[in-house]
Amino acid sequence: TRHASSRHGKRWGFTAVLLVYIVGSELQGWNFKVGLLLTLLVLLPLLAVGCAMRARQTPSRLGELRPGLPAPHHLLGAILLVPALVHAVTEWLLPLQMRLLPMPTTMSGAGTEELLTSMSTSTLLLLVAVAPALGEELFFRGALLSSLCRDLKPSHALAWQALFFAAAHASVYRIFPTAMLGLLL
Repeated sequence: TRHASSRHGKRWGFTAVLLVYIVGSELQGWNFKVGLLLTLLVLLPLLAVGCAMRARQTPSRLGELRPGLPAPHHLLGAILLVPALVHAVTEWLLPLQMRLLPMPTTMSGAGTEELLTSMSTSTLLLLVAVAPALGEELFFRGALLSSLCRDLKPSHALAWQALFFAAAHASVYRIFPTAMLGLLL
């Protein structure tokens, strides 16, 4: 049973990345807004529940989801860190990413800009802030990280979780910044 939890977490991480690629791509290709909501609010929570339920079948205490409010000092620390993190990402991380792996000029993102500007503020807020916060946090920082933390050092568990988080976002051009964001979250 040695490292059963981390093996379990890694299997669920790989499974989640593949299902987000396959099922999420199909759903979002059919209807972007509805597909994204289904991916974030149905697929990822189902994976989180599956990861947690499967973990309880192993010999040790694994995969418990512990939803709840953060401690006030943790919340205050996170809020105070936001300006520094925004500065670090815009001034250091993104330029480093562009030097290491620049995005091709053919991938300008004009279609994405048009799509985002055509949405209402409430729809944009739901798709970009609320749904990812619920679905991604529940799976990546809830079930997956809990499973990995049981028998890995915290730094290794965080690194694996960040790697799965970045891989699920399916962009080799944003993998480093997305992994860093997953690590910080």
